[in-house]
Amino acid sequence: MKYLGKIKRAVIWLLPHGSIVLGAAFITFWILDYLNPMIGFLDNAITDWLFLAFCIFNLLNGILSASLVWKHMGKKKRKAESTESEKAETE
Repeated sequence: MKYLGKIKRAVIWLLPHGSIVLGAAFITFWILDYLNPMIGFLDNAITDWLFLAFCIFNLLNGILSASLVWKHMGKKKRKAESTESEKAETE
């Protein structure tokens, strides 16, 4: 069970960093392909797999980010409700 926390932290760390690395790689591939189309960086199977990995990383990163935002908003809402109820009890 203690490994679950380590795996969660690793995933939380890996998703944004993987997205940045793959995004930078695709920008580089696009620039090189634009400057020299004979290289064919964007027209091969490896690039297709990297693009799929990039899409999966970004999808998971978006889902994780949204869930963390919703969790944070829920905590703020619960905290605001508890302070309002405490104020009502003291009055």
